[in-house]
Amino acid sequence: MRWFTRDASTPPAEQVGGAPPTATDRYRDGLDQLAAAARQASAVISPAAFSTLRRIDDVLRPMVNDLEGCSIPAEQDVAVQQFIHEFVPDTLTLFLGLPAADQADGGRGDQMLVEQLTAVEQAAADLADRAHGDAFNGMEVNALFLREALR
Repeated sequence: MRWFTRDASTPPAEQVGGAPPTATDRYRDGLDQLAAAARQASAVISPAAFSTLRRIDDVLRPMVNDLEGCSIPAEQDVAVQQFIHEFVPDTLTLFLGLPAADQADGGRGDQMLVEQLTAVEQAAADLADRAHGDAFNGMEVNALFLREALR
């Protein structure tokens, strides 16, 4: 977890050598940027909202690690990108644009933020489950091909 230890402006070590970033490198960079944004907003957002942001990271980061070195279908790539670069940051940005009175812990804006982040968390968990399911489906298809090829 890099929520408290990594400066998001520092490129990952694998990118320093000049190799083009992989999809998972880009995902991790986006997650690091989200963590930095959450830390910056921590003085404004409620502990419940911050905790939900952490749980979203706890769902997405292991999924990204599991995708390392795999062929990522285009629709899955788009979905992961949307979570990292749209759904979470847009939700946080919209909340931070509210007047301070509406951002109070337990207030209407905070309740909406927590509800929306909880929905994103559940959808992220569903995406992670689908990603794991896709990997197992790929293994099952491969097993069928192997059975036929090795007859």
